[in-house]
Amino acid sequence: MTCVKEFLDNLDQSNQLTVCMTCAALGSTHSYTQCTVSELHEVRFPVPAFHHPTQVFTDGMLLYPGSHRGGIGLLCEQCWQHLQAGEVPPQVLSNGFWIGELPGPLESLTLTERILVTR
Repeated sequence: MTCVKEFLDNLDQSNQLTVCMTCAALGSTHSYTQCTVSELHEVRFPVPAFHHPTQVFTDGMLLYPGSHRGGIGLLCEQCWQHLQAGEVPPQVLSNGFWIGELPGPLESLTLTERILVTR
């Protein structure tokens, strides 16, 4: 019985979802890389062309709200690879991908539809 409990505990942990702090991509926690907010300063993040009153900036960067605590967050593989190469990830929220929180009925929209609705 103990090995079944251990298996289920491990299964639950491996299936936990998290959000990339730079692009808000949703993915499995075990496939994301831990990163400090200060490490993000090595690359110059763009300033959003449109400022919305609900945007929250962390150290001058538009990061997904609640995705980082104590200066530490998680990055998806794509963002991590770009940062390791010294590049700004193309889908960072400040590149026009920030769309804010949507009411329940609009949550099923695609990214493109969400961007059109929020403009």
